Amino acid sequence: MADKSIDVFLDSSVLPRSPAHLGLGFESLCQLAQSGLVKVYLSTVVEREWRSQLEDAWIDLAARARTAVQDLLDHPWSPSLEQDSSLGKALAALSIPGYRIRQLSRSNAEGLIARLDPEILPIGPDHAPNVFDQYFDGSSPFSSRKQRKDIPDAFIHQAARGLAERLDGELQCVIGDSALRNSLARHRGVVTHETIGKFVRVDYVRALTKQLGPAQLWAATLSTLNKKLPEAASVLTEQLNEALSEALLWQSIKHQDIPDDNQEGIISLVYETSHVYYGWDATLDFGPGLIALPFETVVPVTISFMVFRGDAFGVPDGVAIDFTELASDHYYEAEADIDVEVLGLASIRFDLQDLGGDDLPRLKQVGVHEFERIRPEEQSSGTIFRVVHHDTESSSPASEGGAG
Repeated sequence: MADKSIDVFLDSSVLPRSPAHLGLGFESLCQLAQSGLVKVYLSTVVEREWRSQLEDAWIDLAARARTAVQDLLDHPWSPSLEQDSSLGKALAALSIPGYRIRQLSRSNAEGLIARLDPEILPIGPDHAPNVFDQYFDGSSPFSSRKQRKDIPDAFIHQAARGLAERLDGELQCVIGDSALRNSLARHRGVVTHETIGKFVRVDYVRALTKQLGPAQLWAATLSTLNKKLPEAASVLTEQLNEALSEALLWQSIKHQDIPDDNQEGIISLVYETSHVYYGWDATLDFGPGLIALPFETVVPVTISFMVFRGDAFGVPDGVAIDFTELASDHYYEAEADIDVEVLGLASIRFDLQDLGGDDLPRLKQVGVHEFERIRPEEQSSGTIFRVVHHDTESSSPASEGGAG
């Protein structure tokens, strides 16, 4: 199978939501698509849905940035800031006309889509009748009869099924939604995958990466990478801290010690970690310049949750409750400092221009490819809560929720 190009159909559920965090799988797939080793197909529903998701996320980010700067300028203490005039300039710079924001977001979204060089599949003349037959019957991919939320997936299903019927070989379908994936898996000539990352790691796709332009230089680099990479541990940890501060923010933490009705807290503040253990000998190759590196660390964080007023005076030490007012329905806002054990894979991109030399290629970007485990670490007190406050000299906040 590695001697021919591969046809792959993508669903919007597996495509990146942020241009800043594309992921190793997406980067590897772009390399293969641009080299003609993989042919990517998107239904027009997927293409339009992904485009709108990218555009809406950027428009929302710009709006929140304007609101945050405006709120700071309106604060009664702000006139004492030496940077007050700079903040006004920043607000003016962020006051971009709505049509211009949409124009810019649309242009950038099109550029990201173009990296996949996809063929866009239109809605066929028989798609709508088939979809509405399934809609009223409740047949797959509909979860039950007349489920309107399943209509977009039904059109995606029709596009993938029609494509599989007209191709000579197998169609690789990368589908995040389990119901749609299971429905397509029943069709002849369809092979399904859950994520792009898993798809690019199967043997016949990995064989194609060896045909990429810089593959020989990359193979030579990989042979010595395990010895050279530890030399960059300090730089790697610095950049991983930045990535963790974004990736951990708003993650949900569940533990029996959390005095929330659902025993759940949301990470609202992330602190830096100084000790990271790396699996230097267990790197995963995603193609030229792209690897995943196992890591394990303990990260100090603050979690936020709600405490029922009847339980507010019996919470464990280390839980801080805001008694100034009830947040809603007899509940107080609360927070606590805990340590979370984090196990996962770091994504590392190297500068392709540096391949083949005697030194380690320059680190271009470090991120979090995936989390395998995020769980609270028990303290010596017998609970997960740290009673002592953060030492601002040694542990500075890396990211804070609500910053806008």
